[in-house]
Amino acid sequence: MAPAETFEAAEQQDSSVEAPGGEDFASLLVHARLEAQDVALKHLSARVAQAWALAGSCVLALALALVQGSSMVTHQAEASTAVPSLSTGGHWYVLSAAALLLSQLLPVAVLLAAAAWLLYTLLPYVMTTRLALLQRYTVIFVLFWRVAFHYKLTKLAGRWRSAAASDQAWDGFNEWLGALLYAKFMRLGGYWMKTGQYLASRSDFVPDAVVAHLSRMLDSNPHRPTRQTVETLVDAWGAAAPRRLKSLDAKALSCGSIAQVHVGWLQREGDTPLKVAVKVQHQDIAPLLRQDLRQSFVLARVLRVLEPHFDFVPILTEINLEHAKELDFLQEASNLVDVRSNLAGRRVPVVVPRVVSECTTEKVLVMEFCEGESLKDPQALARRGVDLEQLVLRVCEAWARQMFCDGVFNSDAHAGNILVQAHPTLGAVPVLLDFGLCKRLTDVEHLGLCQMMHAMVELDGDLIIESFRNLGFRMVEDQIEPSEVFRDLLFAFRDSNADAESSRGEMREKISEDARRGGVYSKEAKRHVKQGKKAPLEALPGVVVFLFRTIDMLQGLATRLGVAVPFLRPMALHAGHFLLTHAKVAATALPERLPRQPAAPLQEQVLRLLHALAETGDVLGAQCCVIARGAVVVDAAAGRMGPVDPRPVRPEHMFQLFEAGCPLLAALVLQRVEQGLFRLDTPVADAWPLFGKPPLGKPPLGKPPLGK
Repeated sequence: MAPAETFEAAEQQDSSVEAPGGEDFASLLVHARLEAQDVALKHLSARVAQAWALAGSCVLALALALVQGSSMVTHQAEASTAVPSLSTGGHWYVLSAAALLLSQLLPVAVLLAAAAWLLYTLLPYVMTTRLALLQRYTVIFVLFWRVAFHYKLTKLAGRWRSAAASDQAWDGFNEWLGALLYAKFMRLGGYWMKTGQYLASRSDFVPDAVVAHLSRMLDSNPHRPTRQTVETLVDAWGAAAPRRLKSLDAKALSCGSIAQVHVGWLQREGDTPLKVAVKVQHQDIAPLLRQDLRQSFVLARVLRVLEPHFDFVPILTEINLEHAKELDFLQEASNLVDVRSNLAGRRVPVVVPRVVSECTTEKVLVMEFCEGESLKDPQALARRGVDLEQLVLRVCEAWARQMFCDGVFNSDAHAGNILVQAHPTLGAVPVLLDFGLCKRLTDVEHLGLCQMMHAMVELDGDLIIESFRNLGFRMVEDQIEPSEVFRDLLFAFRDSNADAESSRGEMREKISEDARRGGVYSKEAKRHVKQGKKAPLEALPGVVVFLFRTIDMLQGLATRLGVAVPFLRPMALHAGHFLLTHAKVAATALPERLPRQPAAPLQEQVLRLLHALAETGDVLGAQCCVIARGAVVVDAAAGRMGPVDPRPVRPEHMFQLFEAGCPLLAALVLQRVEQGLFRLDTPVADAWPLFGKPPLGKPPLGKPPLGK
């Protein structure tokens, strides 16, 4: 048995023999019903008090109306007998007129307030919920503009300050922002709590002060009442709930943005109760989440106008579609079963909980309980002897297999969804939780993703374009510059930085450089649109959004734990393994000969030789070109592009030779020098006339344009 399997079996045995704890579920059910009755009575008492207040308001309004009527009669009688002048007490007349006007308006105001209160009291539940959603929308909208205003103000003030003063101002802003977002997100909950957890996981990008505040959201969120948990369980299981669940810990183990988790013990006939984790969806989360998803998209579009460098619209468009699926725990259970089966089959040393399918519904997910320590305090873990580097490497290994071997991966890899177990023989073993936000790849997307990784390692421009085509990029292929693509990909898969400040510096420098380059490319794209042409890149596929979101979160996890690990190596390794398997299958479908007619007898001979070498395995792929006296005599190719690339080699294909052609070029140059055709200090343009001719409308190389 493999070590990972031994460890998993031991964990299952420990959880099964543990004595049940918590409170008896039948007693909890009785307490929940009594509490529900108490809540209903309090609600009824509040309605009665409101009715008495309404009746008192009406009586007060009538009394004021009567007093106002009698005062009007008296005032008219006094006014008919004497009209005071302004010089002899006219101001008393003004005051009395104001008092009269107030006495007329006050009853009307009281009656209007009473009517409004009555209307609110009699409103149906749906209208009350909509009013609460409108209030929530307003709070988020105000919060957005408040942060945007302070950000712009701090950014503008920094232009006229010294570097030290500007840094101090930004430190103050980050401290204020972290405290504000923590307070607001904790009160709002739902999607915004998930946003705070994501920001807390990006230590490589988000300032330390903000991360310090938002990190408290990873595992210390306010819990929902136990009564709501019991009500949801009864709604999901019906009358069988007390027979299924023997006991339940009334205090939630953890609380997230969509659900909270309790420790429970399932009834098992003739056996010790099974310790499980019961994930119960919040009762009011569905309408909140749907509204938050819509509002986040609106705010992202506004942010794109205010700060063009922060364009999150394509990302949110794809991610919000998957966030909506998190409300269905049956989908999460399916994700968990598949990921657990895939990782267990490949013997990756990680722990993924087992689903108890007979107890899982749309709003309740029951899993075996897995022990583990939180990653919130890396220093405490290090003091207890946890090997953080080994932990991060195993986490990366698990995600590399999910993404590039299996095609089903969890795209919510923040520190709150990962625990660690200190195993005596295996060391630091990750425990993977929360598979609500998973991405499933189609066969074509899976192939394209692995091709992209392999092309990045080999710097294969042709393969990167083909991978983009398989991934669903909408693009004009001949306008895509592979070197720019490799630049962005290699930065995304860079080695993690153990120093958070240094990592943020790298990110700021990358954003600044992207802004400068983006200005050039955006002008070029606009010019193409004006000319009726398509922009080089029209749309970003969703699978790429999830890939980079996951990689960014893993980068942030490594920085948070203070570990520097190579990200590209495990990803490329597993992508290569998948491509190798795919190539063996695809190679059987390749034509034995390329559909290419020979131009001469020598061409036919070379083609036969190359195909024979390829078919016997003496060469993987080959190209041969012979030029004699300026004429092409042979231009032949055979075999395939690489061990994991089944594409047939064609004469027009280019290969990355890593400067292997330099010795040949140098030998040719020295031969020409020996023949006296030119000297070593001869300009290149003299030997190669086209080198000195610029493209139409552009200045020659090394010469500035006129007027500059």
